Amino acid sequence: MYLPHDGIGCKYENMSSPNDENGSSNHDPLHHTLHASRKPAVLASPRRHLSDLLYVEHYENGGGYALHAYANEIARLTKDETSLLAKKFFRSLFTEREKKSIPVPFSYFCIGIVHGAAKHVPELVHYIGNHHPNLIVSTSPLETKNATSTITAKEFSENVFRTYVNGCYRYGPMHAISLVGTKGEERGKFCDD
Repeated sequence: MYLPHDGIGCKYENMSSPNDENGSSNHDPLHHTLHASRKPAVLASPRRHLSDLLYVEHYENGGGYALHAYANEIARLTKDETSLLAKKFFRSLFTEREKKSIPVPFSYFCIGIVHGAAKHVPELVHYIGNHHPNLIVSTSPLETKNATSTITAKEFSENVFRTYVNGCYRYGPMHAISLVGTKGEERGKFCDD
């Protein structure tokens, strides 16, 4: 499929039409990741301007499109190819189209995902709680309605991990955190991390 307005070709898979040799009818990111490490028996054909590394997924329920790329495939590219692919990815992702019946332009894709790109990023609540324990966090515990409290990042981290069960924590949301303090924000200071 060629994307509108930019002519970038992507691998396109539709949920309603079976087009996979395994009988699968959709681009499956988990399947793609699991089978990415296998070496092909036959060498692949040359890439069409890196467009073979972009995958389009169409959701029939609502008709949205998602743009996928994979960090392990991007890691094999040269620096220039990576830069070119990043430009193509973002240009495709943020391209807007117009329809005569809709006065406001709208995006072609609802989301863009680079699978595996954030593997090196630490778990942020744990990292901030351990490396910056005295930062002030604004939160509202679920037990108290309409009450906002300020606690340290270490206390917030401990409460999150204490109440974490089955993929969800039950302490309350982190409304705000200041990485440089109130005076630092007013002076334009930035966090070194």
